[in-house]
Order: sequence, then C-alpha cells, then structure tokens
Amino acid sequence: FLYGFMAHVHAQEALRFSGRFKDRNTLADGQEPGAYGWDPLGLGPKNEEAKAKRQNQELNNGRLAMLASLGVLAEEYKTGVPVMDKIGIP
Repeated sequence: FLYGFMAHVHAQEALRFSGRFKDRNTLADGQEPGAYGWDPLGLGPKNEEAKAKRQNQELNNGRLAMLASLGVLAEEYKTGVPVMDKIGIP
C-alpha cells in the first residue's frame, strides 16, 4: 500500500511540475523560478516591492547557511574530530 501511495504522489507532482516548462530549459509563460504558489495561511507579501525584499532576504539567509556549513567542515578538517562527536550526538 505504501509504495503504491508514494508512486501515486510522485506521479501527481511530476505532472504538476512538468506544466511549468516549455521545454527542458525554458519556463512556461507566467512562471517564476521558486514560485510554486503555496501560501495556505496567506502570510506572503502582497505587493511586488515587499515580495522582492522577502526573496532577497531568503537568498541571503541561504548564503549565510552555506557559509556556516563550510565553517563546520573547516573545523572538522582542522581538528580531526567530527562535530557530531563534539556536541554529543551519537
């Protein structure tokens, strides 16, 4: 049952996602990268200026997270001790 359900969900998402593209490398008209239209609580910004500001904030947060992960890897490389061992996660 579970495998059938997962296959069904994947098929639905593949069909929904495939409608976003004209061909392999071109988005369909009216589509934006990363804009899936999912905001069930209506918390997203309403005007375009606020939307652009929020998108830039999200990009900056992602970049900061990538730098932080590099810092973790650099610490592991320098000390030779895995970070998970230092914080006590088995």
